[in-house]
Amino acid sequence: MSRISVKDAVKRYGNNTVIPDLNLEIGDGELFTLLGPSGCGKTTLLRMIAGFNSIEGGDIFFNEKRINDMDPSKRNIGMVFQNYAIFPNLSVRDNVAFGLKNRKVDKAEIKKRTDEFLNLMQIMQYADRMPNQLSGGQQQRVSIARALARGPAVILADEPTGALDSHTSREVLGMLQDLHKQGNTVVLITHDNSIAVQADRIIRLEDGQVVYDGDSHAPEAMVQPTLLPETPEKEEQA
Repeated sequence: MSRISVKDAVKRYGNNTVIPDLNLEIGDGELFTLLGPSGCGKTTLLRMIAGFNSIEGGDIFFNEKRINDMDPSKRNIGMVFQNYAIFPNLSVRDNVAFGLKNRKVDKAEIKKRTDEFLNLMQIMQYADRMPNQLSGGQQQRVSIARALARGPAVILADEPTGALDSHTSREVLGMLQDLHKQGNTVVLITHDNSIAVQADRIIRLEDGQVVYDGDSHAPEAMVQPTLLPETPEKEEQA
């Protein structure tokens, strides 16, 4: 089970309130998109769920457990980032195994799980390469394999195709959809309507508030083209 409940969540940076009072429910096994223009609060909310941002008000629950003050490493979440966030000084294999080693998993189990996800992401042939020897799409596969190797209850993907070409983007989206079909809860952040409609459900944010929650194919779910950003929403993380 991996149901996420966000209740009356507030996020402030000094006197600037980014998220004033937000409520949402993410069901177990759901493929879910947070859609909105740059600065609307998408990444901020994702980081609050993951534990990388503090919460100034409200509560976040995994199932019935309140996780506001829980260490990020104990939240059983797999994170996939736009910029891959893999370790440049570690091989592909060591990147995928990193979280397992930190949790002091048995060496045989580390090898088994690392091999499993290297094969799943079709990067076993690159296991001994360093990240600078890989393409962007291959690096994103490493990032996804590392996130999955820990056996997370939830996968949070923040603009995972933002730095990729269109062909590789489709491949990565297909992998996330396959993971959902296997029963994983997948939360996808994007500002791109064409990506958002791949999910079952969309929540659209504006100014840190939910303005739409429902069918991903409904016209009102879409962000208007004039609101779409040219660059990733860096200001959300400031």
